[in-house]
Amino acid sequence: MSASLKLLFLINQEKPEIICTTHDHCSMLIGVLRLFSPHKFKHVIWQRNILSFHLQYENILRQILLRTLYKTYKTADLLLVNSKSAKEDIKKNIKLINIPIKILYNYIGIKKQKRPIKNKNYLLSIGRLVKSKNFDFLIRSFSKIKNIFKGNLYIVGEGEEKNNLQEVIKAQKCKSRVFIKPVSTNVLSFINGCKAFIFSSLSESCPNVILEALILNKPIVALDDHAGVRELLKYAKTGILVSQKSEAIFADAIIQGINLKKINPTKRFYKRYVLQSISEKFYHTLQKSLF
Repeated sequence: MSASLKLLFLINQEKPEIICTTHDHCSMLIGVLRLFSPHKFKHVIWQRNILSFHLQYENILRQILLRTLYKTYKTADLLLVNSKSAKEDIKKNIKLINIPIKILYNYIGIKKQKRPIKNKNYLLSIGRLVKSKNFDFLIRSFSKIKNIFKGNLYIVGEGEEKNNLQEVIKAQKCKSRVFIKPVSTNVLSFINGCKAFIFSSLSESCPNVILEALILNKPIVALDDHAGVRELLKYAKTGILVSQKSEAIFADAIIQGINLKKINPTKRFYKRYVLQSISEKFYHTLQKSLF
C-alpha cells in the first residue's frame, strides 16, 4: 500500500503526460491509481502475453481476482499488443469500448548476421522453468533421439519447475545429455553456437528468444501454438512448426531441424522487427491514437 501511495504522489508531483506500462500488475495498478489522481494523464498499456493462456495456469480464486483486476484495462486510452493472436484474445476476454487496440511487435535488439556462425553440436531452449514452457515434453522428446543425435540439450532458465525437470531428466536417463543452465549474460553466445533452437512452449505472444534465434540464422523447431510463434515463423518463412503434441513427432522434427538447409529469414522479416521500425511505429501510434 505504501508503494502505491508513493507512486500516486510521484505522478502528481512529476505530472507526466503519458504513462506506459508493460507488465500486467503495473497496468492494473495505474488503472486504479488513475481514479484517485488529481493529475490527468494518458495511460498506454503494452500487453506482452496471451491473456487467456496466462490465466489458465492460475488457481480458481486467483483467476477470479485477475479477471476482476483486468477490468481496469477499460480505463486505458490505448492498448498495444505484440501479435495478432494477442489482439483477438484481448477482444474476446475484455469487453473494451472505444479503446483502440494496436499491434506493436517486440523488436530485435541485435544486428543481423552477415555470415553464418559455425554451429557447435548442441540443441538449445530458453525460458522460465514453468509448466507452460512444456520443458518436460521437450526432455522426453529429446530422449527419443539421444542415440541418433550425439550432442547435448541445454535448457537455459530459472523457475519453480527446476526440481521436477531434474526428475524428468533422471527418469529419461539423460543426466549426462540434458543440462539446465541459469540465465546469464552470455545467452546470445549460447544461441549463436547451437545446432538448432527448440521451442516447446504451449502458447506465446511474440517470444524474443525466437526473434533472436532467427536473426542469428538458427534453425527453429517449435510446437504450433496457433498464436504468436506461428505468426513469427510464417512471416519469416523458415523454421519447422509441429502441430501435434506427440513426443515422437516432435523428436523427428528436431532431427529435421538439425538438417535444415534454408534458415535465413526474409529481408521483410528483419525490417518488420528491427528497433528503428518498431520505434517509429510506436511514436506514430501514440500521435494518431492519443492526440
